[in-house]
Amino acid sequence: MYRHLALLVVWSCVGLAAADDRIPPPWDRQDPAALFAEYDFRTAPVPTGDVRPGGLYFPEHVSNPFGGQPAGYDPNYPYNGGVGSAWLPAIGIRPGIAVPAYDIEFWNPNAPVARPYKEMYLQVTWLPGGPDADGVAPLLEVTTGDPHTTLIEIAVVNEIPLEDGFFYTRWRVRIEPNPPEEYVRLLPSEEGGRLYLDQVVIDTICVPEPATVLLLAAVALSCRRAGRT
Repeated sequence: MYRHLALLVVWSCVGLAAADDRIPPPWDRQDPAALFAEYDFRTAPVPTGDVRPGGLYFPEHVSNPFGGQPAGYDPNYPYNGGVGSAWLPAIGIRPGIAVPAYDIEFWNPNAPVARPYKEMYLQVTWLPGGPDADGVAPLLEVTTGDPHTTLIEIAVVNEIPLEDGFFYTRWRVRIEPNPPEEYVRLLPSEEGGRLYLDQVVIDTICVPEPATVLLLAAVALSCRRAGRT
């Protein structure tokens, strides 16, 4: 009986941790124009290997057809004289917690071919560190460094309080046109205080011209018909 109870507890913990990638994007993550990066923070950040302070987190699960290594950069810059960054092996049943000194920035490579726009969904499972932080989501900034960028539209689409005190927030981002790369920066809100990050899941897709979509669909249909003959 005790063995069965222990197994039940283990599986319930695994289910809780795995369920935070709650809402997949409305496209196939294996699409050749899509990027998927899941940061679980199971290990401490590694040194940057250059002159920058702080450390790098790498995604535990990634699908990246564009080349380059997606990464999260914690500059370990204390804000307002606060303390530096930390990494915790666990909080409760959640293994691996990143605690930036202030902000953390994720780099995403993109399709090298210019396209009309890019869509992104960002899922973050987080615990607020401030005394008045109940449900106050982190701030999200997105930059491209590309002078051709004409629009960066950011909206919160889901906010869910979780059963263990953590929160789940999901953003939708649209960038016009598709940039060569973008930087996704999470910062604590004034009320929310320091961030405790359990998981960050980034999904992006570079959307082609409508005419290109129709052409690809026609090619796929013709190939299907040819296979039947």
